[in-house]
Amino acid sequence: MADIIDYSGDFDPDFSYSKLSRETLLKMLEAYGDYIRKIDGHWYLEVMRKCGNETAFECDTAVWMRMDPFEMETTKRLLGTGGDTPLAMAKTLQASPWAVGTEAGAIEMTAPVYDYGGDFDPSFDYGKLDKGALVALLGAYSNYIRKLDGHWYLSAMSRCGDDVAYDCDIDVWDRLMKLELKIASEMMNIRGDGVSSIAKYFQISPWFWTFDYRLDLQDGDRLVVTFIKCPTLLALEKEGLGREGRICRELEQDLFETIAHHFDPRIAVVPIQVPPRKSVDDVCCKWEFKLERDR
Repeated sequence: MADIIDYSGDFDPDFSYSKLSRETLLKMLEAYGDYIRKIDGHWYLEVMRKCGNETAFECDTAVWMRMDPFEMETTKRLLGTGGDTPLAMAKTLQASPWAVGTEAGAIEMTAPVYDYGGDFDPSFDYGKLDKGALVALLGAYSNYIRKLDGHWYLSAMSRCGDDVAYDCDIDVWDRLMKLELKIASEMMNIRGDGVSSIAKYFQISPWFWTFDYRLDLQDGDRLVVTFIKCPTLLALEKEGLGREGRICRELEQDLFETIAHHFDPRIAVVPIQVPPRKSVDDVCCKWEFKLERDR
């Protein structure tokens, strides 16, 4: 099957990033490299507004004390830039998510290679990687985004309290969810009303790579999304403070409504099953997206 350049066609229950062209994958990496920078920046600004610049700086320092080692190890593992020599470090920095898209027009298509295990290349960019490496990197981005957001929340909570951290989270994602929807729908040409566009968005968004979920598109008007495994919920349950009640019921409701109304304001979002769970064997949550045509 030929590679596709966008997702303007029908909903494909077996869609994966591997079906996209190398050119499209590069565009996605560049867009989400910028998205990662915006997550960090919006969190800093919201904490600064509510708790002051000194606290925001302390949070930023604490976040990156955790994120930098994770980022370096992930890049080394995926692209084979391993080692602790200065040249190995230079290669790892070149391949960092932070390096993507920082210079307009920097990514150019060249003959692809899978990894960066060879000599240092001063002109390296992601345009030199093959599809397999690009798909692996997008998968890593999804985990990176989730961890970055989570570390910011925890850092803000430890210094300003859970209520302030939660308010920051709401304000940050009110802006960022709209940005991500714009990136995904425009880049992948996901258009039109109806719940199938929402299903396609779930498949495209890096956020949802970290979840084990099931999409049940029952007809043109009803979509049921079941999250079987959710790293965020597992972390909240392990923490034992009960924060999943507010995050999974209130914040997720708001985010899912933002997603739904981006495609069609007539789509209602109904929680079918949400935390707290009675058993760890239960699904994490289940949501219905329903087009109400007479709305």
